[in-house]
Amino acid sequence: MTRLFVALELPPAICAALAQRQLQPRPGIRLVDSQQMHLTLHFIGEASLPHVADALQIVKSQAFCFDIAGLGKFSGKDGRATIWAKVPADPALEGLRDAIGTALSATGFHPDLRGYRPHITLARCEASVPANLIEKYMAANAGLELPAIEVTGFALYSSTNTNAGAQYCIEHWYHLRI
Repeated sequence: MTRLFVALELPPAICAALAQRQLQPRPGIRLVDSQQMHLTLHFIGEASLPHVADALQIVKSQAFCFDIAGLGKFSGKDGRATIWAKVPADPALEGLRDAIGTALSATGFHPDLRGYRPHITLARCEASVPANLIEKYMAANAGLELPAIEVTGFALYSSTNTNAGAQYCIEHWYHLRI
């Protein structure tokens, strides 16, 4: 069994632009490496890689574009925070996510019932990071806006935990087709 998720790979120029807008490194802030940035569509968890890879072969969707505009924050009850770049709601993105969820249902996968909030994680902050530092950063970067990103496919990723954090690897690439 392998820890898996389905996501959209981001162009290197977009990842570089996002990396330039990240918080300044300091103790308690773990920045996401630009080479690890992606837009998660579904987190699967521990599953059979061949079984999931086969199930995703049936996904059909047209190519589309999505935007990145603004920042957001998830706050944990433990005082931790996750800072992310916003991806505004998009019917084509939702349609692809739904098609993938339907295909994954053949593997016994049950999609997360919480509302989907598309985002690209930029940093994870420990509770020791002053809240005013995070809020100041959020206000200064609220106008983040990047060029539209064309989506011509999606990827099945594996995730391996290491001392440096999770490392992601594309296991299979799927071109969008009608």
